[in-house]
Amino acid sequence: TTAFYRSTEIMPHVDGHELGILATITGMYSVTAGTLGKGWLKGFIHRQPVAAFSVAIGTVGVLMPIIIPPIRRKMGLPTNQYEAGHPGAVYPKYVTSR
Repeated sequence: TTAFYRSTEIMPHVDGHELGILATITGMYSVTAGTLGKGWLKGFIHRQPVAAFSVAIGTVGVLMPIIIPPIRRKMGLPTNQYEAGHPGAVYPKYVTSR
């Protein structure tokens, strides 16, 4: 058997909040594309580059809470500040001095 079948990794945890964010972004894109037609994104970037860059930064900011905790969990870094109630949350190991 291959390592794929022996894997004990858990599927990524997705809360309702993450699904809500992705659904909202997808819905906004669909409505905008349906209203403005084909090529609206390219036209927006060329006509208003500052606003387009602002939207890009905002999109990255919205997606970071979905992307960062699984990466931190894989690296073994603490994730308790992002997902304290999640069963796979990693808590920091505190050193006590005597």
